[in-house]
Amino acid sequence: MRQSFVLVLLFCCLFYSVEVQSRRRSKRETFHVIISNETLPCVKMAEMLRRENGGRPPRWTQLNDEDKKEILRMRGYDFIRSLMGTSGRDTDLIFDPLLPAQPLTSKTGTRPLLRSEILNQLQSDRELNDTVSSHPSPSLGEEATVPHLPYVVPEDIGLNRTMFRSSEFVTTVDYCVPRSSTMTQLDGVNYLRMCTACATTTSSPSDFWPAYLYGVICHSDDVSCLYEADIAFGRCVATGMSVMMLRKSTDLCLLVLENGQKMIAQDWSPTQYQLSIGCECAVSEQSRFR
Repeated sequence: MRQSFVLVLLFCCLFYSVEVQSRRRSKRETFHVIISNETLPCVKMAEMLRRENGGRPPRWTQLNDEDKKEILRMRGYDFIRSLMGTSGRDTDLIFDPLLPAQPLTSKTGTRPLLRSEILNQLQSDRELNDTVSSHPSPSLGEEATVPHLPYVVPEDIGLNRTMFRSSEFVTTVDYCVPRSSTMTQLDGVNYLRMCTACATTTSSPSDFWPAYLYGVICHSDDVSCLYEADIAFGRCVATGMSVMMLRKSTDLCLLVLENGQKMIAQDWSPTQYQLSIGCECAVSEQSRFR
């Protein structure tokens, strides 16, 4: 009798453990199928689904990042991985236009340097430079990840780290590459940057998606370029492009399938955002360099 009770108890514990793990897994791996790209007013869709369910109230669900990527694709737009991020982990990448001529690698040399590692190292260098007066310029110690970083923190060139585009979007300057730093190397010759450029991360409000946009801006004060005899024949100008984001709708909804059951989700509609993605030297038409 006691042995049977122990077996039943063990079975119940095993069943409970499997059930909990299953629930956790299903919650983490919620999969939706968007039934149609067509949207309806949420009130109308809820009433339609109520009639279809025989009077039972419809169920609602939240769309995840993969669903929103699908909505973007269904409406004719792309999720641009180099300019967009859905999580803080995505922001740990280096924006391509600001990559140095020689790739930065970790201490082991097996992977590219992460954005967070660059920021931490730059901050450490800055603190060291402030503390040790005999230290003429930021450099890395023996325990550093790379022999030299071609970047500077925005504070060292007179920029505020946080800039507000509007009351909703917040743009943060991550790091900058100063003018005259090596941009690329061809046939053994270094080609230098003519303008100071800074990598930025823009955080979106909760009713916009994706959560992060990555860009490049010009230095707001260091605006001249292409000098000859202390005369500037060019200006540093930002280059931009319109990217398509999604904005949460307040009154339109989509019909989706979750675990084989029809549910209602609020629609996310495409909206344009003007993003600065580069900084180049524009030459005056009166210059002999044009």
